[in-house]
Amino acid sequence: MRIPFDALTPEDYPRKMPLRRRFDRFRPGILLGCALGVLFPVFAAGISPGSDEPFLNQAVGAYASGGPADADVWTLAAAPMLDFRAHPAALGRLWVQELARRIGEGGLLRRAREEAAGSGEPATAALSRIFSEAARADGQALIRTVARLYSAVEPEASPSRLRLFDLETGALDASSPGPLAVRHRAVLPEGSTETLRIGWPSDGSDGVAVVRYEDAALPPDVVFFRGGDHRTIPLSGVSRIDFLVAGSDADATGIQAPVDCVRAPGVPYARLDARATAGPEGPRLRWTTASHDGIWGWAVFREEVLSDGQIARTGPQVVPSAVSAEESYGYVYVDTAATPGTFYRYTVWAVTDEGLLTRAFSATLKTD
Repeated sequence: MRIPFDALTPEDYPRKMPLRRRFDRFRPGILLGCALGVLFPVFAAGISPGSDEPFLNQAVGAYASGGPADADVWTLAAAPMLDFRAHPAALGRLWVQELARRIGEGGLLRRAREEAAGSGEPATAALSRIFSEAARADGQALIRTVARLYSAVEPEASPSRLRLFDLETGALDASSPGPLAVRHRAVLPEGSTETLRIGWPSDGSDGVAVVRYEDAALPPDVVFFRGGDHRTIPLSGVSRIDFLVAGSDADATGIQAPVDCVRAPGVPYARLDARATAGPEGPRLRWTTASHDGIWGWAVFREEVLSDGQIARTGPQVVPSAVSAEESYGYVYVDTAATPGTFYRYTVWAVTDEGLLTRAFSATLKTD
């Protein structure tokens, strides 16, 4: 399921088609406007039974200090297991920031000051208590945190890499890795045009797949998983998938919950036939499919080489489609904004009902 990170609950996001989404670098540096001093310990039961006060206080302190993200984040993100409690300044601050987005960063300082004034406690203690309460009420903050993190950074894949064959043998474990811990596995499709059909175990913890494309100009997409979910991820045009499993409040049991994964041949459509021609109205793209299943539409991107050698990219222009059809469908896209006598390259991607992209075809032509 593709959702906007700032939404409070998952929703049907594909139909909004926000392909220009970009994410800020972890946080824009909140200016607290006053010296908060040393953080005072508070009871942090809202995190998890196994959490401790120093972690929360250090994580909140790192968040409140602002400044750039910790340089260790990239290295830590490459690991097969991320322990947030062991790295409050690098990872804990990202979790706290995600909680702040839910609360509303704009009024966070004002609320801390007001509560401190009413109780007579230091503002730092009020701030830590606010985050403790937020953690108790927001069980999805950790999975959103890592979804945002892996959409912003692309760490080395080898420490946590799985091959497609490994996925089919149940090597992806969806059991809880423990409180404030995240299991990470990276998959590189290496040019595969197959489709992954994924069944998340009913006893699995919350998970997410961050999907990156071979076209680096496209932002990553995310697919969230909960127990019993079944999703499909086409691999055509995909360069990497980071699978992440978030820990729950309960300690890890050691009992695995293998994810069911099957590689299916082909893409969500059959026998695509495409043609591109130049005409008086502008470049015309025509394509047909013998059948298709799970397609929301088609995204058309245009590239043009400018006189200074730079590439100008426009799009996406969206061509709608029925979600599924057992019979042949035909599509036409006419670029009426094209300039005569210009070379253009068009790339067409199918948009699945999960909100993911799968590369269909490309064409280069010169306009009349």
